[in-house]
Amino acid sequence: MSETRKNLLTRLRDAIRPQDQEKRSYDPSLIYPWTPTRSGVALSEEGALAVSAVYACINKISSTIASLDLGLFELEENGKRLDRKHPSYRLVTQEPNEYMGAYHFWVHIISDALMHGGGYALIKRDQNGAPSSLTLVPPDQIKAKDLNGRRIYLYRDSEEALFNEDVLAIECFRGISPIQEHLENIGLAYAAQQYGSSFFGSGGNMSGVLMTDKTLSEDQYRRLSSTWDQKYHGINAAHATAILEAGLKYERVGIPPETAQALQTRKYQVEEICRIFNVPPSLIQMSSDVKYSNVEQQDLFFAKHTIAPWVSNLEQEMRRKLLRPVERDNYEFKFSMLSLMRGDMAARANYYQTLLHSGVLSINEIRGLEDRNAIENGDLHLVQVNQIPLEAMRDYAQSITGQEVDGDVQ
Repeated sequence: MSETRKNLLTRLRDAIRPQDQEKRSYDPSLIYPWTPTRSGVALSEEGALAVSAVYACINKISSTIASLDLGLFELEENGKRLDRKHPSYRLVTQEPNEYMGAYHFWVHIISDALMHGGGYALIKRDQNGAPSSLTLVPPDQIKAKDLNGRRIYLYRDSEEALFNEDVLAIECFRGISPIQEHLENIGLAYAAQQYGSSFFGSGGNMSGVLMTDKTLSEDQYRRLSSTWDQKYHGINAAHATAILEAGLKYERVGIPPETAQALQTRKYQVEEICRIFNVPPSLIQMSSDVKYSNVEQQDLFFAKHTIAPWVSNLEQEMRRKLLRPVERDNYEFKFSMLSLMRGDMAARANYYQTLLHSGVLSINEIRGLEDRNAIENGDLHLVQVNQIPLEAMRDYAQSITGQEVDGDVQ
């Protein structure tokens, strides 16, 4: 980095971050604290992963995108060509840095965006300005600022402010954390989960009261309380026979879980969480009575309405940050969505047959989509000729038979 640029970044940083702030100790809880909710539980972005629906939705989206084939293509007059030699191709498809592979990198940065509203990676460049590595940054250690119409980033471990082009930023809708924005919904799901654990942990019995018309001494009160909890409370004592003495009577209190509709509450909260992350419930194994045809439609919904917007976001950000300005008009990053759009074997066979017979795809192009090697003479585009205009039938019959046809052709 040139001395002039370094000094400029220092001045930008000092203009928006007081000097004494650099001396403060770093405390993640001050940035992403455990936030209390009306349901009585406190959650953070990381803690929300304890809710199975949140974990499943974030894992489903991030792992699906990370598993897609990604290519860097050079645009040509008659199409595009995969460029495996470009330095950015290796970064996004093989090894972003020396610590992890591409799959782990994309899962991490996308899950950061889904949890915190943004996932970030520092772009290190070589002496020619080409990207040489992508290093993940925890979202609580980097903060975006707009100064004089220009976006810069403040990074805890860096002495300098970072320009926008040196940070790969994958942000959720408006950079807002879905978990923080919908913490009450997720908190209710977590509370219902904890309620179920407590219910079965107490042997499936609701709490109650022991009543007597006598006055207990302090020692009697403590002994009774301790004995009752040890002998008759918990899953191992679910069916134990209680022995009451000194005229004590037990009266059950509280609302049974079937009255409180605990199971229905948990199911509804799963649907709410799926709505937040735009994931069909069947994809996180919620619905057990969904038919196969419905599942296939939900798979297509997931690909078109959930994954496609994220893919577009990633492709545009990579093009802006991982390509030099002179390359952006001639190159593009592209995720392949074909694996998500495929149906069953019969549907794929009919799909390929239609495209082959209409001349849209060649045999080798279809074999490539099925991860098979090309064959000789397989690059021809073929069309069927079993239907021709009636006025051309005479000439066609003569070309087939080699004889002149008299009269009407039947």
